[in-house]
Amino acid sequence: MNFGFGGRMITMIPRSPHRVRGAVNLSVPGSIVFSNLKDIVEPPLSANSFPGPLFQATKPVKAKAKDIAKWLDDNLVKLNQVREISVLDEESISRIEDRKILFKLLKLLVENNGVLDGNPELEKSVRELLLPQTLSLQTEGSQSFGVTASQLAAPTALQSNVADPNALATYNLTTDFLRSVRTLLLQGDRQGAMRKALDNKMWGHALLIASSISPTAWRDVVEQFVRTELRETGSKDIDSLRFLYGVWGGEGLDCVNELLPPINRMVSSVNASTVPQAPRFASWKESVGLVLLNKGSMDCSPALIGLGSALVKEGRVEAGHVCFLLTKFAAKFTAPDIPETHYSLIGSDINHGKESYVGLVPILLSEIFEYSQSKFAPEGFPHLLPYKLWHAWALADYGHTDLAERYIPI
Repeated sequence: MNFGFGGRMITMIPRSPHRVRGAVNLSVPGSIVFSNLKDIVEPPLSANSFPGPLFQATKPVKAKAKDIAKWLDDNLVKLNQVREISVLDEESISRIEDRKILFKLLKLLVENNGVLDGNPELEKSVRELLLPQTLSLQTEGSQSFGVTASQLAAPTALQSNVADPNALATYNLTTDFLRSVRTLLLQGDRQGAMRKALDNKMWGHALLIASSISPTAWRDVVEQFVRTELRETGSKDIDSLRFLYGVWGGEGLDCVNELLPPINRMVSSVNASTVPQAPRFASWKESVGLVLLNKGSMDCSPALIGLGSALVKEGRVEAGHVCFLLTKFAAKFTAPDIPETHYSLIGSDINHGKESYVGLVPILLSEIFEYSQSKFAPEGFPHLLPYKLWHAWALADYGHTDLAERYIPI
């Protein structure tokens, strides 16, 4: 077997002649067959049906959105088939689910001129992509009548005396504590008053006093509050809540630390292992969804970049790039040799990727992202030009020289 340019193949299978009694059994050359690789192997993600090139002469090709959406939908069907039929390990299943979300997010970007917010229906689509469970919660909420009249009429003292079996901790407000705080504040010692409140777990007092000291003091109190109140409970349900509180607390890039086990966050715990544990990224979708749903006017880009970078470092490249895409332009999509670049190809990472950095799959997805951003970058992303050449060369190697030639005018 030998290969030539343009996917040409030449094969010759040796054959054995009819054996003669007593003769040595020798192989003789068989027929020489010329064929083309495209008739035997299909390129990844059906690259031969990709509606590219999407840019010509540094300008986006018009009316490509529907073709791109169809190509993404076709590949989502294939991903679902692989997910349902194949016997996969947990890591592979996670990567497939992450890739499905990435494909759907790119489709939303293409269909909405490169944006993911500013429209209630669009924002709802993004939330449902990350938080599909909210659909059932909304249905349940619409059937709830809230607090009943009998509950409102119940004596306050009676309600407070009933022990809650789910209580994790309780703190008592005492007159001694209030007098101590008053004395410290009479001396102008706000730092001392804040520490007193922290020692007694009087978080409301500590936060109020810290806000009068400095933004740094306030963030420190918020961080201690989050890590004390939302400590390990044996349930992973609060991981996303801890991340959201970190965003509200102004932790920025460090919010991802809230998804680390206690030993990694240098927080004492009775059951904590002495060996650093891997981050708990199983709830990354819920963490991102909660932030988007409750961010208000706050800029959550630093938190999403921090989470995305951590996911990429752990090998969850597609999940990390979903976080980057949700930051608008805060995450830098440029050449890998430019300082502070967050990603250069969608779905691939040059620093931490376990697989080859350059491949057809990340190049195709990057071309789609470039097309979706043509409103903001009308000349495209220059750093993708060599990757498009790689794309054309790969098409030629698979025997699709006619498709490869389409990229020549670029």
